Amino acid sequence: EEGDVTMAAGYYRRAIQYMPEHAGAHHYLANQFYREGNYVTAAEHYADSLKGEPDNLGALISYMDTLLLGNAAPPLLLAELEIAIQRAPEYPGFRSLQILLLAGNPDSRVQDPEMALKLAQQLNEEYQIPPHQELLALAYAAGGNYEQATAIQEQLLSTLPRGMPAEADRVSRTRSEERRVLTEGC
Repeated sequence: EEGDVTMAAGYYRRAIQYMPEHAGAHHYLANQFYREGNYVTAAEHYADSLKGEPDNLGALISYMDTLLLGNAAPPLLLAELEIAIQRAPEYPGFRSLQILLLAGNPDSRVQDPEMALKLAQQLNEEYQIPPHQELLALAYAAGGNYEQATAIQEQLLSTLPRGMPAEADRVSRTRSEERRVLTEGC
């Protein structure tokens, strides 16, 4: 089977030589590089694939994933996220990642707690689900409002179904860390 994959990759490389804009060939090669752990090269091929098929949500998600796994610079990641959000506004995963980046990244070139809070409030209004409530708490904490962040986490803990112990444990750990920061400082 490995020979088939290697042979297919060779055919796709040849196709790209003749048709550099061949989105399908770039997508296949990107997937292959991703499986090999070569995230930087995979990201390049996903980007080339998106030039031919800009609305391919699967390629867009994979592209953002490879940027993360390839440790792309935060400003590049934020810029690409903004493009992804424009292309797929219905997909909340990109907005969630944007909020995480704005609220939690130590890079001052992207850190913007006020924008993170605004976006988290909008996302939470649209889809009031535990991960978005946690993003809202994170955004409040990033802006220094630990009391509001803790209140959101406590409310979330009280509403989680008993059948979700792992989720409750994760939220509880986050709340404990927020309490520590509140009482001890960073």
